[in-house]
Amino acid sequence: PGHNLCSRMHNLAHGASCGSQGPISVEDCPKWFRNLWEAQVKWVEKGLAQSTAEWQIIVTHFPPIRGWGVKVWKELGAKYGIDIIVSGHVHKQEVH
Repeated sequence: PGHNLCSRMHNLAHGASCGSQGPISVEDCPKWFRNLWEAQVKWVEKGLAQSTAEWQIIVTHFPPIRGWGVKVWKELGAKYGIDIIVSGHVHKQEVH
């Protein structure tokens, strides 16, 4: 809604404005974020699998709602017993 990082509105005419660590172009942007997401899912799953903590708490910027990662978070929650997910981005409080 008006703040798509992968749009021309938020990037240079040629290339992208994310610096050397980010996507190289607006066209590369969706793939870059998809690859980042997949790598982070592997990372968090490895951490959950190795954890001996009594509580499994996830802190993330994007909440697992409205289609973004919902399936993955449900699968991880069922498999590893995630107790709570704390997130931001939406600017409203929800308790489920």
